[in-house]
Amino acid sequence: MRRKVKFISRMIWRDNKNLLPISLLQVPLRVFLPWVQIFLTRTLVEGIEKHYPISRYVAELCCIFLLQIILNAVKEWMTATAEWDSKLLVHSMLTPLDRKTLTTDYGNVEGMEGQRLRQKALHAVYSFGQSVITAGISFMVNLCGLLLYGLTVGDCSAAVLVIVTVTTLGEYFVSIQLHRYEQKQKETLADCDRKMKYLENEGIFLQSAREIRLYDMSLMLTDLYRESMDRRKKSTDQIENRKAFTYSAEGLLALVRSLAIYFYFIYLVMEGQLSTGNFVLMAGMAAGFSTWLKDLIGNIGEFRRLAPYLDDYFLWLDMPEKMQKEEFYDIPPLEDGPELIFEHIHFRYEGKNKDTLKDISFVVNPGEKIAIVGENGAGKTTFVKLLTGLYSPDSGRIFLNGEDITKYHSGFYIRQLAVVFQDIFLLPMDIAGNVSSQTASRRDKKKVEQSLMSAGIYDKIQKLPKGIFTPMQKSVREDGIDLSGGEQQKVILAKAIYKGGAILVLDEPTAALDPIAENDIYKKYNLLTQGMTSFFVSHRLSSTIFCDKIILLDHGRIAEMGTHKELLEKQGKYWEMFRLQSQYYTENAKDGHE
Repeated sequence: MRRKVKFISRMIWRDNKNLLPISLLQVPLRVFLPWVQIFLTRTLVEGIEKHYPISRYVAELCCIFLLQIILNAVKEWMTATAEWDSKLLVHSMLTPLDRKTLTTDYGNVEGMEGQRLRQKALHAVYSFGQSVITAGISFMVNLCGLLLYGLTVGDCSAAVLVIVTVTTLGEYFVSIQLHRYEQKQKETLADCDRKMKYLENEGIFLQSAREIRLYDMSLMLTDLYRESMDRRKKSTDQIENRKAFTYSAEGLLALVRSLAIYFYFIYLVMEGQLSTGNFVLMAGMAAGFSTWLKDLIGNIGEFRRLAPYLDDYFLWLDMPEKMQKEEFYDIPPLEDGPELIFEHIHFRYEGKNKDTLKDISFVVNPGEKIAIVGENGAGKTTFVKLLTGLYSPDSGRIFLNGEDITKYHSGFYIRQLAVVFQDIFLLPMDIAGNVSSQTASRRDKKKVEQSLMSAGIYDKIQKLPKGIFTPMQKSVREDGIDLSGGEQQKVILAKAIYKGGAILVLDEPTAALDPIAENDIYKKYNLLTQGMTSFFVSHRLSSTIFCDKIILLDHGRIAEMGTHKELLEKQGKYWEMFRLQSQYYTENAKDGHE
């Protein structure tokens, strides 16, 4: 815990050195302000009782009012500054969290455990960062106020101090019971809100809206929404009933405390042991002591609530890196496609009870074009994750020009790769930014244009009003454009060309396109990547006929390997799949002509 507190303290001091002095100045100010209000009331009563001259009366009141106005103004300024500092702390805490997300092992980001820890860390940032500064200032204020008011009241009457303390602790106890009950109901409320939010989103989402209308699902969705709403209302009503009981108990304890305070101090006034003005002062101080005590206990509870958030934050930051090693070294520049050797590769995802890839072994000669084919779930995408260094094999090794790739720093290895995945990732920024993956000041405009030309989409882009600086994704940018699936693939192709690299990996990027369009795209890649060592991943066998070697995966193993001609001659699983797919496309073509 000491390391965590030191880390946060250093972060606060680094990003805002004014926070500490401003926080410390708030303490005497916020303790003194309530006392000024009490003293003002005492002065009013004492002036009336002692028949002060009107000039003195007005002068004293004006001075107190002026002091109060000045102190309130300074307090509001300091409070606003502290709130802003809390927001700065949130941003400061997000920086290492985001850096971890962007640089950690891919397995930490994709795995369920990593996703869970990162989500908890994000929640911790906003829960802890927005509250800890305010809670810290409040704790110091309440502690100082409690000591000052407690000593004053205790000096007058220890009995009153005991009564105030006991009743205040009683109020805190019943409020804690309410809080615990609300925590028990939180899961129910969260579950209902989650379901209702899902139904709200699905109801307005364009694609779902079509399904809802065509299948007449509105009544079913309305009933599901109403069911969650009724369940939420029942839980909320139970909480409100418990609140009513708790507030009644707190009110009763507050009444007992007030009666004890006033009866005792009235008795002292009647006995001549206390002036009327001091009666007002002591009653106010006793009530103030109760408030300070209640708030201080609340602060302690708040710190106990915030402490687990700090643990959650560091659980993500401290999540171990399996692929980061000190002995990494750089890859020599690769001008041509390298040789790759896969040696008895086994891999199993976290939480699974069997391997996804089993004993994968083969050699890729420099500049060869390799097709990785197989049915869905055969292990093709997992193989790509290992090839691209996103995961490390559980056993076995991958060699690049004779060196184990785990010896290279992932950043240097990734620079040798041009990878296109199945899911198209285009940001709502201009086309030049999407192609270059760089900010405007760092991108090469000529290289962007040449890449778009090579991809065969430059002519269309050039006709747009802003050319390569046209924003993408119309749903986010009003002046943006939405490209067709084939056009988006060409932008992705331009992105791969811009990045360059000695190894090309295509992980079914055209799965959403028809077979003819996919075949055209793959041929385009083939022509543009001469000399590169290339991997073409697809479940459509006809798109990868041109490859030098075809590897058929089946249930995580290499079922067959060879050229297209060799595999057809074997008349094994590849031949059977190719025959079925060819028959399917032939029948579809006939149906289309009919």
